[in-house]
Amino acid sequence: MGYFPSLYPNLSIGTYWIMAIAGMLGLFVCILLHEMGHAIIARAYQLPISRIVLFIFGGVAEIKKEPSHPRAEFLVAIAGPIVTILIALLMYDLTMLGESSGWSPPVIGITDYLAKVNIALLLFNLVPAFPLDGGRVFRAILWWYKGNFGWATKVTSAFGVGFAIILMCLGFFLLLSGSFIGGMWLIIIGLFLEFAASSTRTKLYIDQEIQGQKVSKFM
Repeated sequence: MGYFPSLYPNLSIGTYWIMAIAGMLGLFVCILLHEMGHAIIARAYQLPISRIVLFIFGGVAEIKKEPSHPRAEFLVAIAGPIVTILIALLMYDLTMLGESSGWSPPVIGITDYLAKVNIALLLFNLVPAFPLDGGRVFRAILWWYKGNFGWATKVTSAFGVGFAIILMCLGFFLLLSGSFIGGMWLIIIGLFLEFAASSTRTKLYIDQEIQGQKVSKFM
């Protein structure tokens, strides 16, 4: 039984389809607004955004260069979660208003779903593992504390790889337990996070190796 049928029984199949589509579209709009929060603050710090990419399980505002100081890194990173908190509060208020005003169950179901899914996304995003928002906030704090961007990136990238491995292990456990869809989702998300964290760490190593070297050495 799906999410909406289990919470709102005795509705028509067509209504469940409409709720599912509306919930999916609403989720993508929420993710887009989250990434726009990052982009707006990034542009305020003259950090160019190449594009905003939406995935089935999230989104990425692709920033062409790293912030020049910890404050910018912190504010750019925290902007997305703040937007998500505001969306979750708005959806929760709409759900409460709908229940007190007698709105139809499908409408209440959609706003309630969006409130819950935004809270879930917020909690996941705030895990201090790079490249999640929590990892970027953690990197900004470490960068400010040590004054070393490279060291902060290495630490948070290591957290990111570790968190990704935990997700993949949980995914395999769910697969063995018979939960194929849930297990595959965790494995896919874990692979994505591991690739992003490892790529960031590799790029840092390359940048450190070529920094200060003459161009002729690589020709």
